[in-house]
Amino acid sequence: MKPKIVRITSFFLIALIHLVFVSAVLLEKVNILPVFLLVIILVCLTSFAYSKVPLYHEDHFMENFMAVVFVTAGAVATYILHHYLKTGPVLAAGIVGTLASFIPAIDKKSEVCSLAPTAIYCGCFVGMSNRNVAPDFLFIVFAGVAAGIFMVISKGVFRDMGGKLGTIAFGGVAFASFIIFMLF
Repeated sequence: MKPKIVRITSFFLIALIHLVFVSAVLLEKVNILPVFLLVIILVCLTSFAYSKVPLYHEDHFMENFMAVVFVTAGAVATYILHHYLKTGPVLAAGIVGTLASFIPAIDKKSEVCSLAPTAIYCGCFVGMSNRNVAPDFLFIVFAGVAAGIFMVISKGVFRDMGGKLGTIAFGGVAFASFIIFMLF
């Protein structure tokens, strides 16, 4: 796939996820028209700012595949700590994220090992989901895979900007919820 198509697609995917999330939060508490106008202005400003960012595109199949595996593993590990060991979502994510930060020390030259902490930490956000949203492991695995795929396709988008991993995790959980809602 051409880098420009990947960049545009992943940008609109993340922008859509942000739009849905911000709209859901704001529409719950306030009037519709001012919120809608504010969200549209924010999306336009973000789109303009993003058009000025340089393009980064890397194509590594093995690293991409491992990113999906790491996100899923981080989601499952955090879910287990949160719901079965009763640590709570923040402590569970902190434990998994801290342990993941030591993986690059195993092989300092490996690109896969250097990718692991970020991907696992993204999965931690998925695993922090409440049981009302994520009732079992099947949902967490599905949401983790979806978040991993979102992470891979948005690799060059919003590089070095805060909130990307949480947005990707939210997108994975929202996508999994939507698919399960449509099927059952």
